[in-house]
Amino acid sequence: MGGNSYCCEFGWHQMNKLIDQSITPVSQAYKAVGESTEIPLTYYANNVGATVSLLQIMADYGCSRIVYSSSATVYGTPPIIPIPETTRLQADSPYGKTKVMAETIIDDLCHGRLFLFSLESSHLYWLLADKTWRAISLRYFK
Repeated sequence: MGGNSYCCEFGWHQMNKLIDQSITPVSQAYKAVGESTEIPLTYYANNVGATVSLLQIMADYGCSRIVYSSSATVYGTPPIIPIPETTRLQADSPYGKTKVMAETIIDDLCHGRLFLFSLESSHLYWLLADKTWRAISLRYFK
């Protein structure tokens, strides 16, 4: 990977334009656990909605690899520390739940268990036959 990195807010059409110019956008999630309990729908709409939009656009452009920035909040209150990666995902906050949802969507995509609808081309993608998706979720701790 090379090139420049830019930080900006963008919508569906702006993401299409960026990808068309060979610039890969990274969706920025809201990330305050406490705030997510006060405005959960805002967190679900932004964090899960933006992830789905980005994956749909990636599918439109044949981009099938993603590094997903997740969080240790997906574990909720862990039974032991340090937390083994095999610990069950059981988020306590809406923020953590959005991370679990996004990881689940990406996992389904990589294993061919997901439909994606492209608004740009009005096609429904069934990805069972397309095993080209690859992803990694990086779970960050404080």
